[in-house]
Amino acid sequence: MCEVKKLNVKLEKMKKLVIFAVMLLGVATAAFGENENGNVVANVENYNINTSATSLVRFLNTSEDQTPTVIEFQRNFENALKIASVLKEDSRKKVVDNAIKGNLRNMKYILTREQYVRYNRVLQVTLINRQIVH
Repeated sequence: MCEVKKLNVKLEKMKKLVIFAVMLLGVATAAFGENENGNVVANVENYNINTSATSLVRFLNTSEDQTPTVIEFQRNFENALKIASVLKEDSRKKVVDNAIKGNLRNMKYILTREQYVRYNRVLQVTLINRQIVH
């Protein structure tokens, strides 16, 4: 009878240990999962530029002929960044680099030299502030 009690006590201790281990694993998983989701949300928010078309056109002082094209180029650039925000880091860097190069190439084509210089400056500041480029 005494051995049965010892065995029951050992089983109770093992049961508590297993429950504690499962609880600890659950808490650790929840903590890391929350951190990953938080990082993903932060990434999406960083890449969501949402430029005001009116402000951009006013800032660049575009002509009536330039305005719709500049707005379209900017919209395409913002969409490319939104797509990049949900990609894995290695793919994201390529997509962002291509989006920036393509956007600058397009803007250089449609803007005057002075407008392009102003656009390039504000774009670089925005990308650095958003921590999209370093």
